[in-house]
Amino acid sequence: MLNDTEHKSAYIEAKMKQFKLVDMRTQYRDIIQEAEQESLGYMDFLLRLLELEDSGKTSRRTEKFLVKAGFDSASSLEDIDYSFNPSLNKDKIDELGRLTFLDNRENIIIIGPPGVGKSMIATGIGRNACKKKEKSPFC
Repeated sequence: MLNDTEHKSAYIEAKMKQFKLVDMRTQYRDIIQEAEQESLGYMDFLLRLLELEDSGKTSRRTEKFLVKAGFDSASSLEDIDYSFNPSLNKDKIDELGRLTFLDNRENIIIIGPPGVGKSMIATGIGRNACKKKEKSPFC
């Protein structure tokens, strides 16, 4: 026979599932235990739960965008070897990586001969956009 705590837990988990609170549902018991051990107040407890869910949702959204973008590699702008091609303008690439062109509603075109790192630069910029919650189809 279920006790009162088991009924409450079942109800809580059902509602969290209904509201798609994935991280809260899997970790709320641990957070309750931590809150009891640390004597957290209600506000701090709720804040911890919300931060957990926000972090998980952000991580899943970013991963979804990265998969959907269809990048050929996991290259980032930090992976660029500027000694390989000294003609690359590191400052300009870093600026593009900050994505200000998106805020300004500008397009960018990366051109150059084969093998100079265009795809790596585009992938790095696209991955930054995904992390910033922007959709980025890799073209």
